[in-house]
Amino acid sequence: MSFGDRVTSQYQSLIATVKGAELAFREEAWAKFAKTGMPGKKDDDWKYTSTNAVTSVPWNLAPIANLDGLPSFAKAMINQWSKDFDVLVTVNGSVDQASSTLDKKFLRELDFAALELKLDDGWSGLASALARPGFDLNVTSTPARPFLIVHAQTSGATWSPVVNRISVAKGVALALAEVHLGVGQPYLRSEMTVADVGEDAVFDWVRVQQEDLAPAHFSEVQSRLQARAILNLTQLHGGAGWCRSSLRAEILGERAEAHLSGLTFARAKQHIDQRVEVRHAKGLSTSTQLFKSVLKDYARGVLNGKILIERDAQKVSSMQLNHNLLLSPTAEADTKPELEIYADDVKANHGASIGRLSDDEMFYLMSRGIPRSLAQQMLAHAFAGDVLMKIGPKTLRRFADACVQSWLPEFSVELEQSLEGARA
Repeated sequence: MSFGDRVTSQYQSLIATVKGAELAFREEAWAKFAKTGMPGKKDDDWKYTSTNAVTSVPWNLAPIANLDGLPSFAKAMINQWSKDFDVLVTVNGSVDQASSTLDKKFLRELDFAALELKLDDGWSGLASALARPGFDLNVTSTPARPFLIVHAQTSGATWSPVVNRISVAKGVALALAEVHLGVGQPYLRSEMTVADVGEDAVFDWVRVQQEDLAPAHFSEVQSRLQARAILNLTQLHGGAGWCRSSLRAEILGERAEAHLSGLTFARAKQHIDQRVEVRHAKGLSTSTQLFKSVLKDYARGVLNGKILIERDAQKVSSMQLNHNLLLSPTAEADTKPELEIYADDVKANHGASIGRLSDDEMFYLMSRGIPRSLAQQMLAHAFAGDVLMKIGPKTLRRFADACVQSWLPEFSVELEQSLEGARA
């Protein structure tokens, strides 16, 4: 059965069970897929990334229920951080109430009529048409503790499409961390999340993609900011053989701020493609983008960052930076900054760099008795430091730093072994 026939069958089975706003949502999303099909390299937004990783595998939809209990890797994460966070657990895209400690007053049934997802291509249409309802966080008062959402994938050779929604009410402050974990075998995760940040609200958000290398990962965040809202969103990528990630912020109110940042640590033959877009629809608003990647082996990192300032959005300040550190001559970084400006009283700039570890810095550390592998880890962590320091809440920063620290040994051991082998 072809990919198209398989997803058509899955879609027809699904829509026979839904109605109302959910049915309308799925039909609209499917129409986008039916009209445009899967994107290819002739599409400018996908020129660096093939969808073969998605279409070449006969994925079955993952089971909704986890019949074997919560997997050990998810339990370990919860045990490590439950003293600092209120925890929400999803298994194969569905909320696992039994393993969650998050107050149920913050959860509600997903309202498909309020999602207002923007579908740019056939793939996002397909992922939405087949998505199961995920979590709907409705944060109407400032929580006493930050939230941690642990996304566990338990089934190999399956696909878990899901759509989520987060609402941060007027004047509320929310600190949220998310982490994606799974079994060490191929699966496809696709996740669409809509975030509404109300007037005067502050949303600090850290998202960690920590899959194994076998899975394929797709995620998209679409956020909307009202007047004087502040969004601080940091995305960390440390896994997935194929990854396509999109962060979008739409500034709909004056004096709102969107600060988007990210770190990518990629090795082996990982392919990490990130798209970042900030749209200023209102003036007197601010945005920053700071994204860094550390790449080794045959890994490839792609970043397409865009700033769009509409005609009536005067007195906007916007900045975009992308820096890439290559630890191997075969690693590759592609960066594509975009500025689309229709207003005349704005400040917007961008910059990008691709380079290697400084020989002088390595020599300085090694001359003081620090082993090469540890020196490389120290410099890589220092390179990532300014992104981590942008995370305001200390608990979120410690969580993000712990994830980065767990990845760093992978970026020095193999190089040290190869150097020792060459010297033998």
